[in-house]
Amino acid sequence: MRSRPLLALFWMATSAIAAGLELRITPPAGPILAGGFPQFAAEIENTGSGAVSLILPGDGSESKWRTPVVGWSILPADRPELAHPAEPPLLRGGRCGNVNSLQLSEVFTLKPGEKRALGDWIGQPRFDRPGRYRVVFYYQNLPELRFRGLAAEAPSARIVREFRASTPCLLRSREMVVEVRPPG
Repeated sequence: MRSRPLLALFWMATSAIAAGLELRITPPAGPILAGGFPQFAAEIENTGSGAVSLILPGDGSESKWRTPVVGWSILPADRPELAHPAEPPLLRGGRCGNVNSLQLSEVFTLKPGEKRALGDWIGQPRFDRPGRYRVVFYYQNLPELRFRGLAAEAPSARIVREFRASTPCLLRSREMVVEVRPPG
């Protein structure tokens, strides 16, 4: 099956378009085993002509408890009629209620031509059964999103200001087809 073309949706609070951001995923180097949590990597590249301010995912990003919101969509490769959702699928259940405190170091600027790896808080797709799957990853920066959960310390006014001043966007990686093997 051919990969679908890059579908990256961008929006701004002012309805302007944030152009030139690409979200890419890389599968793990080794085999992907059913029942495991394979360690994919994700990065954003600024292919546009202006700088953007973005946020690294953190504890709660997978549940829409903080910005950015991240998620994985996994569909069977033999079901091409199924479509990935328009927005990040959220992790359901299993949250304790605690989240890490927001940090100023999570805010970053990407100048034209620069890339940034998104780190460990991107979550990981879970494959329950062996087979071939179509996978996409989402990154949605929502600067005005209300923070949820119990953090060790409340964010300072400066941290909140930097988060709120970041560039809103909704990005979706290219679809990748992966082979998942039986465990063991």
